[in-house]
Amino acid sequence: MDFFLANELVVADGVFTGEAVVRVGSADKARAVQEEAKRWGLELAEIAFVGDHVNDIPVFQIVGLGIAYAPKDQRVDSSSSRFR
Repeated sequence: MDFFLANELVVADGVFTGEAVVRVGSADKARAVQEEAKRWGLELAEIAFVGDHVNDIPVFQIVGLGIAYAPKDQRVDSSSSRFR
């Protein structure tokens, strides 16, 4: 894996605090992936993206491999890539 973007759940003393570190907002995922692709000199077709929510659909539409993991909505599953 060359890079990843992920938000983080904060853990203190082995317990979730209820806080999160947001690195990529829900509406900014496609833009963030495009920026990372440019930064790494990658084509979007070379990128795999894992998502589970409808806000991931715009990214599935621009990357080479969109993986719906435990999708929360049928639209997510139907918009992810199919192995060909």
